Amino acid sequence: MILGQEIIHTFAMFISKNMDYQNLSDEQFKRRFGVYKQTYRKMVGW
Repeated sequence: MILGQEIIHTFAMFISKNMDYQNLSDEQFKRRFGVYKQTYRKMVGW
């Protein structure tokens, strides 16, 4: 469980460092975050 939380935290940091939220519309954000979620699920094996 702790490992999973660390992965999620690292992942959130990665997203926030690599995205400029102010320059994204909600639609663009959802689209990009959807791609991140799919990648994350593949990594974790969901």
